[in-house]
Amino acid sequence: MAAGVRRIEAITGLTALAWVRSRDQALVEASRELRSPPEGLAEAIRKGVEDRRSIERELEATRRELARLKAGDLGSQARDLGGVKVLAAEFTGDPAALREEADRLRDTLGTAVVALGSRGGGKVQLVVTVSKDIAGKRFHAGEIIRAIAPLVGGGGGGRPDMAQAGGKDPDGLPAALAQVYTIAEQAPPA
Repeated sequence: MAAGVRRIEAITGLTALAWVRSRDQALVEASRELRSPPEGLAEAIRKGVEDRRSIERELEATRRELARLKAGDLGSQARDLGGVKVLAAEFTGDPAALREEADRLRDTLGTAVVALGSRGGGKVQLVVTVSKDIAGKRFHAGEIIRAIAPLVGGGGGGRPDMAQAGGKDPDGLPAALAQVYTIAEQAPPA
């Protein structure tokens, strides 16, 4: 290719006829699979893609709700340490559900520090949330994450009110979560 030069590829004769027939056969097969006339294939494909996206969204919402139900009422496990509710627990769910559940628990508990961890596929995900009234003053979610992430063979960071980390050692998760209580007990009083 050069400036002003174009390359054209073409087939002719019986090869062109075979190519057209193979395309026609593919169209007929797609039409049969989608139970739609060839003229309506584009609309049938568009509808199929929209239906799939809708089902995927419903499935994701169901997975999150199932994870929340499996976790039970984690809020009842929170400890009151110096006027702050502290909860560190294992949660079964994907990273998005982990963040959602941590936020939900923090909001439910009031003045709180919530640390949730999940394991799967040989990896660990950690989330720490701190209520706005004590974030950055008494507790800093990013500092808590930096303190516990090495216990799961990882690292992370974040803001005063929310932080995340990942790790490669699922066996270290109980120790990492237990460390959250130790950190909370050693925090300066309000």
